[in-house]
Amino acid sequence: MTLLEERIIYLKSEMDMTRAQLVEYLSNHQRINKILIKYDNYLLEYEFLISLQVKNNKIP
Repeated sequence: MTLLEERIIYLKSEMDMTRAQLVEYLSNHQRINKILIKYDNYLLEYEFLISLQVKNNKIP
């Protein structure tokens, strides 16, 4: 199990996040393309396309 998977399971169990809240949290906080998580005994696959803006190493 990866650290990300452990974190997601923690969010689901300890914070009692709903599926929609998990999706929102992950899309807002994770720079990833695909994750596999176990949720209510089902393995769900989420795909996120996150566009990252790079400003040529300039400090805003």
